[in-house]
Amino acid sequence: MTELMHDGKKPVTIVSPVEVGVGESQVLVVTEIPLRPAARRILEIFREVEVTNCKAVNDKVIINGELRKTILYLTGGSGGGSGRPGNAVGAGHSHNSGHSHVTTCDLKAACVTAPFALFIEVPGAREGDLCIIEKAKVEGSKEEQLQVQSDGSFGALLEKTVVLVQAKVARQKQIPIRPEWP
Repeated sequence: MTELMHDGKKPVTIVSPVEVGVGESQVLVVTEIPLRPAARRILEIFREVEVTNCKAVNDKVIINGELRKTILYLTGGSGGGSGRPGNAVGAGHSHNSGHSHVTTCDLKAACVTAPFALFIEVPGAREGDLCIIEKAKVEGSKEEQLQVQSDGSFGALLEKTVVLVQAKVARQKQIPIRPEWP
């Protein structure tokens, strides 16, 4: 049988992080993305936010991060016939009006990493505190076609993305507790 020896009057100290505060901020990340070859149509844009550094200073945290984008797009519109309806590949086998027009295009991807920096107000924060990212996400975005050609294709995309980051500041604290023994 093991017997616990204790001194009910002596407190035990534990070390635990204690929340100082939480704050959030937004940043607008603007990127001009060249598309080579030129795009005919954007199919989809995937966006991912990663915070690479978070540092607490006096009443603020400084954030560095990256917005990663993958843009899937279709190119060109050449080949597959003379370009006149009825002369396209497979037009003789069509069960509709017989005016199919077939063109070929390629699926391309442009991968972009756009760095960003911002600060978040967290009253009470100080140098050496822990900085914990609670949330980092895309709030919204807008794309504009640039270098538009006469055939409707475009050679660049201007991408504007709003990134939201929420950070918590915590401080290690020693907390004395008095164990309650039976």
